Order: sequence, then structure tokens, then C-alpha cells
Amino acid sequence: MKISARKNSRSEVKRRIFEIIDSMPEFETSNLLTGLEKWKQNNGKRKHPRKDAHFFALFQNDGLSFREHITNISESGLFIETNIPISVTNELFIQFIHPDSKNLINTNGKIVRMDSNGIGVKFDKPYTVPLDNS
Repeated sequence: MKISARKNSRSEVKRRIFEIIDSMPEFETSNLLTGLEKWKQNNGKRKHPRKDAHFFALFQNDGLSFREHITNISESGLFIETNIPISVTNELFIQFIHPDSKNLINTNGKIVRMDSNGIGVKFDKPYTVPLDNS
């Protein structure tokens, strides 16, 4: 679903979302609204806002090397779209070319969460090159 949504235009994605919401019973739309408000509140509390991203990075972990897709990034971490089974407590070496600054970034991070789409990584030190929010 995530990959196909990226291929569609923003207006097409919105149209499809509204179509789905229109077909939902009222109690489901109320639950959806509650969930969205909670999500918005939690994202508003982030020290470093996330930015959507679409680039690949190299990762090394306990002798395992892999190349995966980054879907968002902030000064404090990133999200890796992957199904590679790694432990939540694992440290990672990460290397990528930042899409805005074009700088080669070599950093370390720790896996702080996992879900069915991938893993969230917190950098050991915040990334200090300003992110372009355009």
C-alpha cells in the first residue's frame, strides 16, 4: 500500500482516502477521527519534525550488511522500510547521501521501534545539517 500510494499523485491519494471514509459507518469515522487527532498530537510533540524521504541507505549490523529504502528522516533519526528480521536492541552503522545537502553521512544509530513496515532508528548524535522542508 505504501509503495503504490507514493506512485499516485497527492490529490489521487486524498480522493481515495475520502472515498473510503465516505463508505465507513459513523462509529468508524468517529474512531478514525480520534486516532488521527491522537497521531497529530503525538507528531506535534516531536523535538525534530520528520520529513518524507525516498532514498536508499546502507546499513551494517553484527556482520549483516543491507541496503534499504528510507521513508522519512529527521535530525534525530529515520525510518527504514524493510522486512529484514533484526532485534530492537541492535546498534546500526548507517551510510547515505542526504537528499537535500548531498553530504555523505556516516553515523550510528539504535533501533528504537519496529512495525510491519520497517524499523525506526534513533541517531546516536542528532544530524546537524538543516533539513529542507520544501
